[in-house]
Amino acid sequence: MSKFMYTGDRPELLRFLDVRGRTVLDVGCGTGGLTPHLKRAGAERVVGVELVDSLAAVAAEVCDAVITAPIEKVLSDGLLGQERFDMVILADVMQHLVDPWAVLRTLTDEHLASEGLVLVSVPNVANINVIAQLARRGDWRYDESGLFDRTHLRWFGAGTLTSLLEQAGLEPVTWGGRLSIGVGRFSKDRLSDDVSRVPKFAIYQFHVLARAATGGS
Repeated sequence: MSKFMYTGDRPELLRFLDVRGRTVLDVGCGTGGLTPHLKRAGAERVVGVELVDSLAAVAAEVCDAVITAPIEKVLSDGLLGQERFDMVILADVMQHLVDPWAVLRTLTDEHLASEGLVLVSVPNVANINVIAQLARRGDWRYDESGLFDRTHLRWFGAGTLTSLLEQAGLEPVTWGGRLSIGVGRFSKDRLSDDVSRVPKFAIYQFHVLARAATGGS
């Protein structure tokens, strides 16, 4: 596990969301850092899921409820009961899961409201920093965090992320992301609400807001 404490403080994600009056499930909420932003933006209820006890204890101070368990156990043991949410947030979670396809499918089928939305944020394996490392070293070197985080089990590009959404019966509403122009300390970041025409190597992270596909799946 990374030595860095994950706070879950991702206010930049709010540009893709309208949470006014909505119930939100924040999977991998860390210390609940996103919750105050969601509440200020008008979220009615925020439930967090966090597997690390110490982080969940902090999150419990700001979330309406926190379930301390891996998301796979939460789903298999029915720890969310029958509750369905208007918004499910998976911010940098999918790459840490053994079977992200099953998790997303179950969340969509069993815990997403009929008009609900899902936000999935994942790093882009086709980013120029990945290409540069492979070109320079001819190998994959792990780091404590970021694109090469040693705890990542899965990697996504535009195609694999599209497939992930489709198999869960979802279709994109907004296909945004964080752009990274340059390599290493010379890179410059900015957010974009539409990365469909951006060269894939310039995308550091995808931020995709999705809903149930028309006609179901």
